[in-house]
Amino acid sequence: MPYKLLQHNIILFLRAQVRLHGTEHLVAEPFILAANHQSWIDSALIIASLNRFLHHRLHFIAASRKYSFLGTIPIDSVHKEWTIQRALNVLQGGEAVGIFPEGNSNETSTLRRGKTGVARLALATGLPVLPLGVKGPTGTTFWQATWNFFTHYRPWSFTLGAPLQFEKVPEDQWTKDLLQSTTDQIMAAIAPLSGKPTAPPSTL
Repeated sequence: MPYKLLQHNIILFLRAQVRLHGTEHLVAEPFILAANHQSWIDSALIIASLNRFLHHRLHFIAASRKYSFLGTIPIDSVHKEWTIQRALNVLQGGEAVGIFPEGNSNETSTLRRGKTGVARLALATGLPVLPLGVKGPTGTTFWQATWNFFTHYRPWSFTLGAPLQFEKVPEDQWTKDLLQSTTDQIMAAIAPLSGKPTAPPSTL
């Protein structure tokens, strides 16, 4: 029901608020969507905007249960491996997973260095990673994000890039360098799509 609501009702409003580019890069197989994180409402906007183009449901990994009705995967801060396993189960079940490698929403003009959860999903499955650049008003809380959504007249822009493919690697062969370099490649693909440069080495 939530997906039908998004597709047939909310999406009519969102089409006036969101500019979506690069849908030709969407693939029929399960995939990992990796995006920069501008606003508290990014995941709902992305799901609503992409829904009519997808072959399967998109489940975002989220720090809270705010969008649980959309099938988000909550982050367990104590047992982080549980979150990764839930995401792997979704991918193995034939659906897609969205993740914000930056972590929390980022109001600055530079991308944060990505966390390695996205690399763990990519290396564990060998599935394509679709980079997504998000441009638009920021807002780290519900009230800020909602206010910015309704008062800023420049639309959000979501731009998908070409899929990135990483070879499947057994978990016992993962190294810290492999996880970070894979993550850095994904963030480097997000950077030009988002209009934000990656963080310089001196700030990491």
